[in-house]
Amino acid sequence: MSVSSGPMNFGQLSVWRDVEEFPAEKAYQANMVRVVPLDGVATATVRAVVERLRARHAALRTVYDFADPAAPRQHVRPADSAGLVFREVGPRDGEDAEAAAARIADEMEHESFDLTTDESLRTAIVVVDGEGTHGVFALHHIAADMWSLDLLRGEVDALLRGDEPAGDAPSPLDLALAQHSERWAPRREAAARHLREAFTAAAQAAVPGIALAEAATARANLRSRVAGPTAEAKAAALGISVPSLVLAAYCREAHRISGAEHVLINTMTTNRLHPGTATLVSSLNQWARVISHRGADDFTAMAASLHWSSMRSFRYGCYDVDTEARIRAEVEAGTGPIHPEFHFNFVDSPAPADPPDADDELSETKVSALPATYVGGPGFYLVATSGGDFHLTARTRWAGFTDADMAAFLRAVHENLI
Repeated sequence: MSVSSGPMNFGQLSVWRDVEEFPAEKAYQANMVRVVPLDGVATATVRAVVERLRARHAALRTVYDFADPAAPRQHVRPADSAGLVFREVGPRDGEDAEAAAARIADEMEHESFDLTTDESLRTAIVVVDGEGTHGVFALHHIAADMWSLDLLRGEVDALLRGDEPAGDAPSPLDLALAQHSERWAPRREAAARHLREAFTAAAQAAVPGIALAEAATARANLRSRVAGPTAEAKAAALGISVPSLVLAAYCREAHRISGAEHVLINTMTTNRLHPGTATLVSSLNQWARVISHRGADDFTAMAASLHWSSMRSFRYGCYDVDTEARIRAEVEAGTGPIHPEFHFNFVDSPAPADPPDADDELSETKVSALPATYVGGPGFYLVATSGGDFHLTARTRWAGFTDADMAAFLRAVHENLI
């Protein structure tokens, strides 16, 4: 008989530690919602597809036990259990199918999950004249990351064509049991050494006087059509990746505004290099801890050095976040809080199918202030998105950091790329 209960894997635990303290009115912030056009498919067919996904992927029928806060557990329900949430919804008066799907997606994005009783997938089908026009899928982040969403979308398309996905789907619980086993002990110990090294370096360069507000104080987006090609050329000349070049541009400005010699950078890693994880539907994303050293003023030397440092950190990006918290507390006990701290995520999105009009070229960057509505989260966070236009979106909780400060910061990062 297969095991149906056990500890969380490191990715699941990482998500849970991020969201467990969310107030009830903010719990929905862990939701991930996607709208899939269906082109008039019978709702019975769509339901059969969703039932097949739920049976195939254990993460979609898993609930969690938080009775012991220090050791939360997962329980995988049987594939034949009645846990599926599947609704058929028609457009409102004066609303077309696409508008109905957008409205339902917004509603589902703001619905909370009780992870102790609710499975992490909800589906709503927009029905017009008895046929499904759009599927709206809402997942809690503990069950899926962006990689998982791509896997699921591909399987939805295949199943709608009548094709069965190849191979058995790996289980998040099996991964958890492996990660907590003696076989993984060397990996856990190596990650712990790396984390202690990173936190110690950051603590040695602690910068007093940086206070964090409860909510974001500034948030902005920079859009550029010139940064993509120039960053690609610059990265190629250095023999590094574009994300590494953008990371270096970000770090250079992080050193400037903080005055710190060593800056702790938390970079997103997908943790998809271990056997079986390429086709695993689960949340595996974690923050890989990287130390950026101010070094010389030579930006190209800094970018090359940081590239290899970040590559090394990705080797240790799969770890127990509770062990990490303990190590950080031990380091900070002798130094005080580690400040500042910067988060970085690079998203490679497809370029538009049609090229932009010539008169839409951006010879200069465009910076737009965004509502500072995000509550909690990292002290400073940059998301870089490539594909077509190049976007730099940043938010901060630094007290006193204004919209004008953020605009200047993004322009400086952009200047490093071009």
